[in-house]
Amino acid sequence: MSTSHFELFWITAALLLLSYSIYDSHRSAKLSRHLLFFICGGSLFWQEFYADWGAFLIWNSDFHMMPWGKTLWTIENKPWFNIAAYPVFMWAAFTCISAFLSRVKCADRPLQLLIVCAMVAGPTLYGFNVVTEYLAVAKAGLWTYTDTIGPALRTEAGTMPLLYPGIPFAMFAVLLAFLQHYRNAKGQLHIEEVFSKKNLNDRPIAKVFCWILVWNSCYWLALCTPLILIRNFS
Repeated sequence: MSTSHFELFWITAALLLLSYSIYDSHRSAKLSRHLLFFICGGSLFWQEFYADWGAFLIWNSDFHMMPWGKTLWTIENKPWFNIAAYPVFMWAAFTCISAFLSRVKCADRPLQLLIVCAMVAGPTLYGFNVVTEYLAVAKAGLWTYTDTIGPALRTEAGTMPLLYPGIPFAMFAVLLAFLQHYRNAKGQLHIEEVFSKKNLNDRPIAKVFCWILVWNSCYWLALCTPLILIRNFS
């Protein structure tokens, strides 16, 4: 797959998913989970380039790049398509994770829920990432890693690490999934109680901003922070 086809795929997928998410929210007359995941997932795109620096990732130079150049702890070349890819990728992964966890009856028991999230959310996001990177890196050479920690798959197209940064990425899913499903006896999410004593389902804009902050905090804490620290001190 060429870089232009890859960009077109994500842009088209993002537009289709956004259209469906808006329609679903309009049809149900409330903020849908699809639209919330789309917005929150998309809000993470800027952290990609900090994680890339920590993971020694470089992009194929044929991508259309942002004017945002090299800054502290970021790579120099930053493809525009990430703005479209992030909401689609994160929506797909966390929709699957939520579908699995919705069947679990331990939302008010934190230790059990955390164990379940570690068994479900982490492997699910890790699996999504492995499939994406195998096709894009090992097969198509759309990006590669100049240095690796732990085992890696090396092909003529590129180098794909198998465990790192995959494990910190999976930890992001565990942390976020736990916060998405940990509820009190009344069924309200504990993390939403931190932001408001009122039900955020009745305040969709506040709910969106609440979860944007939660998603970004989890991503930075679980993925970007260890990657940056390990590269700085290794």
